[in-house]
Amino acid sequence: TVVVTGGPDDDWVRSAFAGIPVVDAIGATSLPGLVALYRSCAAVVAHDSGPLHLAHLASTRVVGLFGPTSPTAFLREDARTATLWRAADLACAPCYDGRDFAACGDNLCLQRIDIAAVLARLDALLAA
Repeated sequence: TVVVTGGPDDDWVRSAFAGIPVVDAIGATSLPGLVALYRSCAAVVAHDSGPLHLAHLASTRVVGLFGPTSPTAFLREDARTATLWRAADLACAPCYDGRDFAACGDNLCLQRIDIAAVLARLDALLAA
């Protein structure tokens, strides 16, 4: 079962999952509820955001998707943590200076992360 989470402002995500059997929990959890939900999951896939770090703190297996930030600055890989960052060769990366993100009109750093790579990292974590 796939559960899609997010805050009340993440309604825009729903259309990406239209017609796919998922549990929609967007805007339906408190922060403690989100941690409890993540604790019950086999794994969580999320971009570098609060939910990714909450899942990690809940001791859940995580696949972290990084774009503007380098994963080595924010999340260490271990037996239950995998990261994907496809921006190392981009002149603009990382574009976060610790306070602000650079203006970006085309987030190639995230567009380069393909579904097959995410699923491969997820499968490897679940098999370990």
